[in-house]
Amino acid sequence: MAMMPPFSMYREENIKNSKKYTAKGVKIFLGNILNYEEIRKAVTDQDIVIHMAAILPPVSEEKPGLCKEVNVDGTKNVIKALREEIHKSAIIEISSASVMGHTQDRNSPILPDDCLIASDVYSSTKIDAEKLIVELGLPFCILRLSAVLPTVINISSLLSMAKILFDMPLNARCEIVFDIDVAFALVSTAKKMLKAKEMVGVKGFIAGGKLKGCQTIVKEFIKSVFEPLGLRISDESLFPTDNNSYYLDWYDTKSTQAFLGYQRHSIEDWHALIKKK
Repeated sequence: MAMMPPFSMYREENIKNSKKYTAKGVKIFLGNILNYEEIRKAVTDQDIVIHMAAILPPVSEEKPGLCKEVNVDGTKNVIKALREEIHKSAIIEISSASVMGHTQDRNSPILPDDCLIASDVYSSTKIDAEKLIVELGLPFCILRLSAVLPTVINISSLLSMAKILFDMPLNARCEIVFDIDVAFALVSTAKKMLKAKEMVGVKGFIAGGKLKGCQTIVKEFIKSVFEPLGLRISDESLFPTDNNSYYLDWYDTKSTQAFLGYQRHSIEDWHALIKKK
C-alpha cells in the first residue's frame, strides 16, 4: 500500500515504483490506509500481510494528528479488514525500536521483552499499534526496526536524515540496519510464518548487529554516513549533550538473526556501495 495523506493521495514516486513491479507480474493496489474499502480489497485472500504503513519522524512530531490517524486508526482499518476475511491471514507488524523509550541509562543490549515507554508521538502510536495487533487474535509477528540506513542516497533522503540527526547526542549508543537487509528479514519472516509456523507470536528487533559493525555511537554513525559523500559533522555544540535524550541504542538480535539470517551487509559494504554509486 502507498499512503501519505494529505500530502498526496497517489504520490508520483509510488506510482513510478509500482510500475516496476507491475511489469514483473505483481498485483499493485495504490490506496489510502484511512480508506477501509481500499484496505479490504488489498488484504482479500492474502496469506501474509506485512503492515509497514506509517508516518515517521520528523513529520510525526510536526503533524501529531496525522500521525495518530495513520499509525493507529490506519492499523484499526487493517485489523477490521482481516477480521472480516473468510481466509484468515497472518500479519507482520513493522514497529520501531523507539517503543523501548530512552534507554541509554540501561545496560545494553536492550532486550525485546523489556518494558515499552513512549517518548514522543511516533513511539506512542507504535506502542498502540502493537497492542492492537496482539489483541487481533490472528497469527502475528512484531518486528521493531532500528535506524534504517538507505542504500539509495539522494537529496531528499539526506534532508530527511539531517532533520533527525541534530536531535541525537553524539556520544549515545546507536545501531543501524540496511534497508536491503530489512527487506530480506521481512520476506524471510513471511516464509517462515507461512510454511513452518516459525516466528509466530515473536516480538523482536531487526538491527544490523555487532559483528557487522552496525553497533556504534552517534558520532561515528554520522561520520559513516557523511564522509563517503564528502561531508563532515557540523559544530558539535549543535547536538544535545544528554545521552539519554534520544531513543536509539544497541539491541539483542540473537533470536531474529538465528531465525532469519538477515544481517548480510556490513558498514564497509555500505561505504563501497555508496562510493560505487
